[in-house]
Amino acid sequence: MVGMVSIIVPIFNSELYLKKCIDSILDQKYSNLELILVNDGSQDGSLEICNYYKNIDRRVKVIDKVNEGVAAARNDGLDVATGKYIGFVDSDDVVCDDLYEKLVILLNNSAADCAALSSYKVNEKKGRIFENGQVITSTQALNCLLELKFPTSLWAYLYKSELISDIRLNRDIHFFEDFDFNARVLMKSDFIAVSTENLYFYRQNSTSINAQGVNVKRLTCMDIPDLVYGYLIMSNKKELIKKVKYLDSYFIISALAPLKLPFSENEIKYSKAIVFQARKVFPGLIFSNYVPLKFKIYVFLVSLNINIALRIRDSL
Repeated sequence: MVGMVSIIVPIFNSELYLKKCIDSILDQKYSNLELILVNDGSQDGSLEICNYYKNIDRRVKVIDKVNEGVAAARNDGLDVATGKYIGFVDSDDVVCDDLYEKLVILLNNSAADCAALSSYKVNEKKGRIFENGQVITSTQALNCLLELKFPTSLWAYLYKSELISDIRLNRDIHFFEDFDFNARVLMKSDFIAVSTENLYFYRQNSTSINAQGVNVKRLTCMDIPDLVYGYLIMSNKKELIKKVKYLDSYFIISALAPLKLPFSENEIKYSKAIVFQARKVFPGLIFSNYVPLKFKIYVFLVSLNINIALRIRDSL
Protein backbone atom coordinates (compact mmCIF):
# COMPACT_ATOMS: atom_id res chain seq x y z
CA MET A 1 0.00 0.00 0.00
CA VAL A 2 1.18 3.52 -0.80
CA GLY A 3 1.71 5.60 2.34
CA MET A 4 -0.01 5.60 5.70
CA VAL A 5 -3.29 7.40 6.40
CA SER A 6 -3.62 9.17 9.75
CA ILE A 7 -7.24 9.45 10.87
CA ILE A 8 -8.02 11.89 13.68
CA VAL A 9 -11.17 11.47 15.78
CA PRO A 10 -11.97 14.19 18.36
CA ILE A 11 -14.10 12.72 21.17
CA PHE A 12 -16.33 14.33 23.78
CA ASN A 13 -18.93 12.22 25.63
CA SER A 14 -19.40 9.95 22.62
CA GLU A 15 -19.69 6.51 24.25
CA LEU A 16 -23.06 5.76 22.66
CA TYR A 17 -21.75 5.65 19.08
CA LEU A 18 -17.98 5.52 19.51
CA LYS A 19 -17.49 1.76 19.05
CA LYS A 20 -19.32 1.76 15.71
CA CYS A 21 -17.23 4.73 14.60
CA ILE A 22 -13.92 3.11 15.55
CA ASP A 23 -14.89 -0.28 14.08
CA SER A 24 -15.77 1.32 10.74
CA ILE A 25 -12.30 2.90 10.60
CA LEU A 26 -10.29 -0.13 11.71
CA ASP A 27 -12.20 -2.34 9.24
CA GLN A 28 -11.02 -0.27 6.27
CA LYS A 29 -9.80 -2.20 3.23
CA TYR A 30 -6.90 0.24 3.25
CA SER A 31 -5.24 -1.11 6.39
CA ASN A 32 -2.07 1.02 6.40
CA LEU A 33 -3.43 3.57 8.82
CA GLU A 34 -3.03 5.04 12.26
CA LEU A 35 -6.10 5.99 14.25
CA ILE A 36 -5.60 8.94 16.60
CA LEU A 37 -8.36 9.11 19.23
CA VAL A 38 -8.36 12.46 21.05
CA ASN A 39 -10.43 12.30 24.23
CA ASP A 40 -11.37 15.91 24.94
CA GLY A 41 -12.21 15.66 28.64
CA SER A 42 -15.15 13.26 28.26
CA GLN A 43 -17.17 12.58 31.43
CA ASP A 44 -18.67 9.30 30.21
CA GLY A 45 -17.07 6.01 29.21
CA SER A 46 -15.39 7.30 26.05
CA LEU A 47 -11.83 7.09 27.41
CA GLU A 48 -12.31 3.47 28.47
CA ILE A 49 -13.49 2.61 24.96
CA CYS A 50 -10.45 4.37 23.46
CA ASN A 51 -8.04 2.50 25.71
CA TYR A 52 -9.72 -0.82 24.90
CA TYR A 53 -9.02 -0.35 21.20
CA LYS A 54 -5.49 0.88 21.90
CA ASN A 55 -4.80 -2.39 23.73
CA ILE A 56 -6.08 -4.64 20.94
CA ASP A 57 -4.82 -2.78 17.84
CA ARG A 58 -1.36 -1.25 17.65
CA ARG A 59 -2.55 1.18 14.96
CA VAL A 60 -4.53 3.07 17.62
CA LYS A 61 -3.10 6.04 19.53
CA VAL A 62 -4.95 7.73 22.39
CA ILE A 63 -4.57 11.32 23.55
CA ASP A 64 -6.34 12.12 26.83
CA LYS A 65 -6.63 15.84 27.54
CA VAL A 66 -8.64 18.44 29.41
CA ASN A 67 -11.65 19.78 27.54
CA GLU A 68 -10.70 22.63 25.21
CA GLY A 69 -13.12 22.12 22.34
CA VAL A 70 -13.07 20.32 19.03
CA ALA A 71 -10.63 22.68 17.29
CA ALA A 72 -7.97 22.16 19.97
CA ALA A 73 -8.58 18.40 19.96
CA ARG A 74 -8.11 18.19 16.20
CA ASN A 75 -4.97 20.32 16.41
CA ASP A 76 -3.53 17.98 19.04
CA GLY A 77 -4.20 15.09 16.69
CA LEU A 78 -2.48 16.89 13.83
CA ASP A 79 0.57 17.50 16.01
CA VAL A 80 1.20 13.76 16.45
CA ALA A 81 0.02 12.47 13.05
CA THR A 82 2.75 10.71 11.07
CA GLY A 83 0.88 9.59 7.94
CA LYS A 84 1.42 10.64 4.35
CA TYR A 85 -2.30 11.45 4.25
CA ILE A 86 -4.54 12.90 6.95
CA GLY A 87 -8.29 12.53 7.40
CA PHE A 88 -10.83 13.34 10.08
CA VAL A 89 -13.89 11.47 11.32
CA ASP A 90 -16.44 12.72 13.85
CA SER A 91 -16.86 10.38 16.80
CA ASP A 92 -20.53 9.55 16.21
CA ASP A 93 -20.24 8.93 12.47
CA VAL A 94 -19.34 5.84 10.44
CA VAL A 95 -17.50 5.42 7.16
CA CYS A 96 -17.67 2.91 4.30
CA ASP A 97 -14.97 0.26 4.37
CA ASP A 98 -13.49 1.49 1.09
CA LEU A 99 -13.50 5.23 1.87
CA TYR A 100 -9.75 5.68 2.28
CA GLU A 101 -8.84 3.14 -0.38
CA LYS A 102 -10.80 5.13 -2.95
CA LEU A 103 -9.52 8.53 -1.83
CA VAL A 104 -5.89 7.39 -1.79
CA ILE A 105 -6.31 6.02 -5.32
CA LEU A 106 -7.74 9.37 -6.41
CA LEU A 107 -4.72 11.18 -5.01
CA ASN A 108 -2.20 8.74 -6.45
CA ASN A 109 -3.76 8.89 -9.91
CA SER A 110 -3.62 12.68 -10.07
CA ALA A 111 -1.53 15.70 -9.14
CA ALA A 112 -4.08 16.67 -6.50
CA ASP A 113 -3.06 17.92 -3.05
CA CYS A 114 -6.26 16.70 -1.40
CA ALA A 115 -9.39 14.72 -2.23
CA ALA A 116 -12.91 15.89 -1.41
CA LEU A 117 -16.28 14.15 -1.12
CA SER A 118 -18.65 16.41 -3.04
CA SER A 119 -22.08 15.63 -4.45
CA TYR A 120 -23.37 19.20 -4.77
CA LYS A 121 -25.67 19.83 -7.73
CA VAL A 122 -26.21 22.84 -9.97
CA ASN A 123 -29.87 21.84 -9.98
CA GLU A 124 -31.88 18.66 -10.47
CA LYS A 125 -31.87 19.00 -14.27
CA LYS A 126 -28.19 19.84 -14.79
CA GLY A 127 -26.88 17.41 -12.20
CA ARG A 128 -23.68 17.61 -10.17
CA ILE A 129 -21.28 20.54 -10.33
CA PHE A 130 -18.30 18.17 -10.64
CA GLU A 131 -18.01 14.60 -11.89
CA ASN A 132 -16.65 11.64 -9.96
CA GLY A 133 -12.87 11.53 -10.31
CA GLN A 134 -12.64 15.04 -11.73
CA VAL A 135 -9.55 17.05 -10.78
CA ILE A 136 -10.25 20.76 -10.33
CA THR A 137 -8.16 23.84 -9.63
CA SER A 138 -7.95 25.75 -6.39
CA THR A 139 -9.89 28.63 -7.94
CA GLN A 140 -12.70 26.32 -9.08
CA ALA A 141 -12.99 24.84 -5.59
CA LEU A 142 -12.88 28.22 -3.84
CA ASN A 143 -15.49 29.64 -6.21
CA CYS A 144 -17.87 26.94 -5.04
CA LEU A 145 -16.78 26.98 -1.38
CA LEU A 146 -17.56 30.70 -1.13
CA GLU A 147 -21.09 29.89 -2.27
CA LEU A 148 -21.25 26.92 0.14
CA LYS A 149 -21.40 24.54 -2.83
CA PHE A 150 -18.24 22.64 -1.93
CA PRO A 151 -17.56 20.61 1.22
CA THR A 152 -16.91 22.65 4.35
CA SER A 153 -16.47 19.79 6.84
CA LEU A 154 -13.05 18.32 7.60
CA TRP A 155 -14.42 14.77 7.41
CA ALA A 156 -15.16 15.31 3.70
CA TYR A 157 -11.46 15.59 2.81
CA LEU A 158 -8.31 13.51 2.69
CA TYR A 159 -5.28 15.80 2.78
CA LYS A 160 -1.68 15.18 1.85
CA SER A 161 0.18 15.83 5.08
CA GLU A 162 2.62 18.32 3.57
CA LEU A 163 -0.32 20.44 2.44
CA ILE A 164 -1.53 21.09 5.99
CA SER A 165 1.77 20.85 7.87
CA ASP A 166 1.57 24.55 8.79
CA ILE A 167 -2.23 24.88 8.99
CA ARG A 168 -4.22 24.44 12.20
CA LEU A 169 -7.81 25.09 13.20
CA ASN A 170 -8.57 28.53 14.60
CA ARG A 171 -9.43 27.98 18.26
CA ASP A 172 -11.34 31.28 18.37
CA ILE A 173 -13.93 30.03 15.86
CA HIS A 174 -16.47 27.63 17.39
CA PHE A 175 -19.10 27.37 14.64
CA PHE A 176 -18.19 26.64 11.01
CA GLU A 177 -14.56 26.34 12.13
CA ASP A 178 -14.11 23.71 9.41
CA PHE A 179 -14.96 26.32 6.77
CA ASP A 180 -12.18 28.61 7.97
CA PHE A 181 -9.67 25.73 7.92
CA ASN A 182 -10.63 24.49 4.46
CA ALA A 183 -10.63 27.98 2.98
CA ARG A 184 -6.95 28.23 3.90
CA VAL A 185 -6.27 24.70 2.67
CA LEU A 186 -7.87 25.28 -0.73
CA MET A 187 -6.00 28.55 -1.18
CA LYS A 188 -2.73 26.70 -0.64
CA SER A 189 -3.70 23.80 -2.94
CA ASP A 190 -3.03 23.62 -6.65
CA PHE A 191 -5.45 20.80 -7.50
CA ILE A 192 -8.27 18.94 -5.73
CA ALA A 193 -9.60 15.51 -6.72
CA VAL A 194 -13.37 15.07 -6.34
CA SER A 195 -15.34 11.97 -5.40
CA THR A 196 -19.12 12.08 -5.70
CA GLU A 197 -19.65 8.71 -4.00
CA ASN A 198 -21.53 8.45 -0.70
CA LEU A 199 -18.79 7.03 1.50
CA TYR A 200 -19.36 8.84 4.80
CA PHE A 201 -22.43 8.70 7.02
CA TYR A 202 -23.02 11.73 9.23
CA ARG A 203 -25.08 11.62 12.39
CA GLN A 204 -26.70 14.77 13.78
CA ASN A 205 -25.21 15.18 17.26
CA SER A 206 -27.34 16.73 20.00
CA THR A 207 -24.19 17.90 21.82
CA SER A 208 -22.87 19.97 18.93
CA ILE A 209 -23.21 23.74 18.93
CA ASN A 210 -25.39 23.45 15.83
CA ALA A 211 -27.94 21.45 17.84
CA GLN A 212 -27.69 23.25 21.17
CA GLY A 213 -29.69 26.33 20.26
CA VAL A 214 -28.59 29.75 21.44
CA ASN A 215 -24.92 29.61 22.38
CA VAL A 216 -22.63 32.64 22.28
CA LYS A 217 -19.96 30.49 20.59
CA ARG A 218 -22.22 30.29 17.56
CA LEU A 219 -21.69 34.02 16.98
CA THR A 220 -18.04 33.42 16.11
CA CYS A 221 -19.06 32.30 12.63
CA MET A 222 -19.74 35.97 11.83
CA ASP A 223 -15.98 36.60 12.09
CA ILE A 224 -15.24 34.22 9.23
CA PRO A 225 -15.95 36.56 6.27
CA ASP A 226 -13.33 39.07 7.44
CA LEU A 227 -10.82 36.25 7.91
CA VAL A 228 -11.53 34.87 4.44
CA TYR A 229 -11.18 38.36 2.96
CA GLY A 230 -7.69 38.54 4.45
CA TYR A 231 -6.76 35.07 3.19
CA LEU A 232 -7.82 35.99 -0.35
CA ILE A 233 -5.70 39.14 -0.28
CA MET A 234 -2.64 37.22 0.97
CA SER A 235 -3.19 34.45 -1.59
CA ASN A 236 -3.49 36.94 -4.44
CA LYS A 237 -6.98 35.69 -5.29
CA LYS A 238 -8.56 39.12 -5.27
CA GLU A 239 -10.98 38.16 -8.05
CA LEU A 240 -12.91 36.07 -5.49
CA ILE A 241 -13.29 38.81 -2.88
CA LYS A 242 -16.68 39.90 -4.22
CA LYS A 243 -18.12 36.53 -3.18
CA VAL A 244 -17.34 37.16 0.49
CA LYS A 245 -20.52 39.27 0.67
CA TYR A 246 -22.53 36.07 0.38
CA LEU A 247 -20.78 34.76 3.49
CA ASP A 248 -21.57 37.99 5.35
CA SER A 249 -25.28 37.41 4.84
CA TYR A 250 -25.21 33.62 5.27
CA PHE A 251 -23.45 33.63 8.63
CA ILE A 252 -25.79 36.28 10.05
CA ILE A 253 -28.72 34.07 9.08
CA SER A 254 -26.95 31.02 10.57
CA ALA A 255 -26.36 32.84 13.85
CA LEU A 256 -30.04 33.81 13.91
CA ALA A 257 -31.33 30.28 13.32
CA PRO A 258 -31.85 29.19 16.98
CA LEU A 259 -33.41 32.47 18.14
CA LYS A 260 -37.12 32.48 18.99
CA LEU A 261 -39.40 35.09 20.52
CA PRO A 262 -39.72 36.11 23.29
CA PHE A 263 -36.06 36.53 24.23
CA SER A 264 -34.51 35.51 27.52
CA GLU A 265 -31.94 37.85 29.10
CA ASN A 266 -29.07 35.94 27.49
CA GLU A 267 -30.84 35.91 24.14
CA ILE A 268 -31.22 39.70 24.26
CA LYS A 269 -27.42 40.06 24.45
CA TYR A 270 -27.02 37.45 21.73
CA SER A 271 -29.50 39.22 19.45
CA LYS A 272 -27.80 42.61 19.92
CA ALA A 273 -24.54 41.17 18.58
CA ILE A 274 -26.35 39.96 15.46
CA VAL A 275 -28.09 43.30 14.93
CA PHE A 276 -24.74 45.08 15.23
CA GLN A 277 -23.24 42.79 12.58
CA ALA A 278 -26.25 43.18 10.27
CA ARG A 279 -25.98 46.97 10.40
CA LYS A 280 -22.27 46.74 9.72
CA VAL A 281 -22.47 44.53 6.61
CA PHE A 282 -25.81 45.46 5.02
CA PRO A 283 -24.58 48.50 3.03
CA GLY A 284 -22.10 46.22 1.26
CA LEU A 285 -24.80 43.71 0.34
CA ILE A 286 -27.12 46.08 -1.49
CA PHE A 287 -25.44 46.00 -4.90
CA SER A 288 -23.82 42.58 -4.66
CA ASN A 289 -24.72 40.16 -7.45
CA TYR A 290 -23.74 37.24 -5.23
CA VAL A 291 -26.24 37.79 -2.42
CA PRO A 292 -29.78 36.49 -3.07
CA LEU A 293 -32.51 39.12 -2.79
CA LYS A 294 -34.20 37.21 0.04
CA PHE A 295 -30.94 37.32 2.03
CA LYS A 296 -30.63 41.06 1.47
CA ILE A 297 -34.19 41.65 2.65
CA TYR A 298 -33.74 39.46 5.71
CA VAL A 299 -30.48 41.10 6.79
CA PHE A 300 -32.07 44.52 6.24
CA LEU A 301 -35.02 43.57 8.45
CA VAL A 302 -32.64 42.30 11.13
CA SER A 303 -30.72 45.57 11.05
CA LEU A 304 -33.99 47.49 11.29
CA ASN A 305 -35.90 45.43 13.85
CA ILE A 306 -34.88 41.88 14.73
CA ASN A 307 -38.26 41.13 16.34
CA ILE A 308 -40.07 41.86 13.10
CA ALA A 309 -37.55 39.80 11.14
CA LEU A 310 -38.10 36.79 13.39
CA ARG A 311 -41.89 37.11 13.31
CA ILE A 312 -41.83 37.11 9.52
CA ARG A 313 -39.44 34.14 9.48
CA ASP A 314 -41.58 32.13 11.89
CA SER A 315 -44.76 32.84 9.92
CA LEU A 316 -43.38 31.41 6.68
